[in-house]
Amino acid sequence: MPEMPDKKLARLNVDISGELKDQLVLSSDLDLSIKLIKKYPTQAKLIISTILSTQKEAKKKAGHEIGEFSEEHFDKIFNLLSEGKIAKEAILEILVQVALGKKVSEAAKKFELLSTAELKKEIASLKKENKSAPEGKLKGIIIGKLRGRAKVEDIIRNI
Repeated sequence: MPEMPDKKLARLNVDISGELKDQLVLSSDLDLSIKLIKKYPTQAKLIISTILSTQKEAKKKAGHEIGEFSEEHFDKIFNLLSEGKIAKEAILEILVQVALGKKVSEAAKKFELLSTAELKKEIASLKKENKSAPEGKLKGIIIGKLRGRAKVEDIIRNI
């Protein structure tokens, strides 16, 4: 007799909220989520939210309501994330590009994390371009332009 979905999830010992847990247990992507969580345990909540909602948002944004992302797509994305090559904020945009037919590696190139020196250079350039903007607005502009290419906390620290 196959194992009940909630028992499978309980064995992972992942701390997730009731609603998120209920959605995952009812999802057709439960087994995929479990495989990815076993491989990338520190990313459990991000994996679940990506599987449950980010992929749908990416399909919608790409104009493709049908079609599937494969286990390989998600594995490559979470591998890049665990290696520190991309920020979690880039996942949606990478999935949009994949939905449009690009390979994960090709899509991820556009969202590779900036080095600290590159980040400081980009911030200085954006400050120069927007020198008349008030401080709060400037911060929003900089975060908006660099989101997905640097971790938000690194952007804020370097503004």
